[in-house]
Amino acid sequence: RHRVEHRLARLLLQLRKVMPEGGLPITQDELAQMLAVQRTTVTALAYGLKDSGLIAYSRGVIRILDAEQLDRLACDHR
Repeated sequence: RHRVEHRLARLLLQLRKVMPEGGLPITQDELAQMLAVQRTTVTALAYGLKDSGLIAYSRGVIRILDAEQLDRLACDHR
């Protein structure tokens, strides 16, 4: 079973395919439901990705800033 941070990275990369130019409007609750985890888990992971410069996350809109690094994180335990 993959770790939640790897699953979140993979999910964000999949959502990127439908992500509008300005970013994808999605809540932490929606991400948590998609990953079958608690919202607090998604909150901590999203802010970690934001602090690492992989995503921008503000007011329910996610933009991927470094897809290559995000892909490395997602592929870490395939």
